[in-house]
Amino acid sequence: MYPAEHMPVKVYIAPAGGSVRERLVFAGEHVDLRDISFSPNRVQFRASAHTASRIYLNERYTDGWRSDAGALAVDPMTGLADVTVPAETVGKFSLWFVPPGLVAGVVLFAIGVVGAVRASLGLTRRNQASLRF
Repeated sequence: MYPAEHMPVKVYIAPAGGSVRERLVFAGEHVDLRDISFSPNRVQFRASAHTASRIYLNERYTDGWRSDAGALAVDPMTGLADVTVPAETVGKFSLWFVPPGLVAGVVLFAIGVVGAVRASLGLTRRNQASLRF
C-alpha cells in the first residue's frame, strides 16, 4: 500500500454524479478546480492550490501526454497521469495529447505528396514531348 500523501483524497475513477467535465480531472481537497473544458486531445482547467497537491487526469497514461502545469508522473497503482502543483498556485492549465510519431508521419506524408506531384509533372512533360513530330 502507498502512503496516504501519495493518494488523492477523492479516490474515484468515474464518479456517479456530475458532468463528464467534472470527471476529466480531479484533485485532493486542497485544490479548487474550475472551468474544466475539453476538446479532442486537450483538457483545460483553472486551479487554485492552497498546498502542494496533485491534479489527476482521469485517463490511463500513455506516451504523448503533456502538461503546462509541470512534469507528468504516473501513479503506479492506478496508472493515471498526475501533475504536482506547488502551494499557493493559481492559474489556467492544460493537459494535451500528441500521438508519438505524429510529426514524423506528417513530414513523410508531405514528402510523398511533393514526390507524387513532381513525378506527375515529369511524366506529363515526357508524354507531351513524345507527341511532337
